[in-house]
Amino acid sequence: MRAHVTGSLSANATRYWAGPTQVPDWLPLHRSALELFLLDETPEGFFALYREPYGATPNGCALGGPRADNNCEFVVALFGRDRTERWAQRLNDFFSRPDHLEVQDVRYAGEVVYFNEACQSYSREARGRCSSLVALDATTRQLRFRTRPLVSNGEILVLDAYVLASYGFTAEPDSLSLVSRATGRVAARMELPVAAQHLALVSTSPTRAVVDVSLAQRAVPWRISLEALDQPAPHFVPETPPPAEQPSRFPTLRMGMHDPVRPPPR
Repeated sequence: MRAHVTGSLSANATRYWAGPTQVPDWLPLHRSALELFLLDETPEGFFALYREPYGATPNGCALGGPRADNNCEFVVALFGRDRTERWAQRLNDFFSRPDHLEVQDVRYAGEVVYFNEACQSYSREARGRCSSLVALDATTRQLRFRTRPLVSNGEILVLDAYVLASYGFTAEPDSLSLVSRATGRVAARMELPVAAQHLALVSTSPTRAVVDVSLAQRAVPWRISLEALDQPAPHFVPETPPPAEQPSRFPTLRMGMHDPVRPPPR
């Protein structure tokens, strides 16, 4: 999940801003029960995502009980540098279902909002109908496309003609997908050994992009290039071997063993 806040997402928890973009003092931190969750600086101004914390409203999303599968509320808005709100859109209006979905990442480029309606947990709980990448025209409210399910539930990157989307979860196939910004077609797919936790764009051009993919339990990122982006058949090319799994720094304790830092009990 890409987030610019730290702390629990429960309604009564304390959260701190940790984003790379400093929040202007005039930009609202709340929209009713929703809180500012992401803020990206764009050429047009500030693109914001507001999210409903768990348990914030009587009929909203919750961490447990009968409302555990409810979708939280998500609203995106664009604020100009003149301190005016240019537009705001409720993403839930474009979700494919009222439950089992959440937004793990959202990006704004070329007057289009790209977001994933990610599975809240294992995809089987939603019968596989989750984790599509969705493109929404921010001003006309027209849906540009929705990909097939199980394409995007992690970070996304917007390139010139494509969106790079990551998918992965425990005991499920992990992958990267290159999605056409014009049609929503998955033009190329690459399997990953484990889920991607972060995507960092190293360089980009209309023909080629280089991305560092940080994988779960790996100490260094995996550098991958996206080739032939201006051709009918773009493809992935790993520039380095996949990094080895990083052993846990915590020792495995067996019966009769003691923490080597502390003396055994007397």
